[in-house]
Amino acid sequence: MNGLLGLGDCVDRLAIVNIKISLLEGTVKDVSVSNEEAGKSARLIRKLNKERNTLKSIINEWSGTGFEEIKVEDLGLLEKSNGINRNT
Repeated sequence: MNGLLGLGDCVDRLAIVNIKISLLEGTVKDVSVSNEEAGKSARLIRKLNKERNTLKSIINEWSGTGFEEIKVEDLGLLEKSNGINRNT
């Protein structure tokens, strides 16, 4: 993807992906939507998030700031390591 798209193209695509994710999140939260439709939307959100993460990585690479996004799968582990207790 990096070789095919310029920086402006990546930023444009990221904006489009963010809008699509936002709209799909609204569908997932809508109680009048069927479980099947909500499930389809949730799966598409996961797919779009992968694209979003790739685009963000490319943009960060090109920016030269050295910023690197690290995804934490289990926030409970992060909270424990930082001494955060949400149950109090």
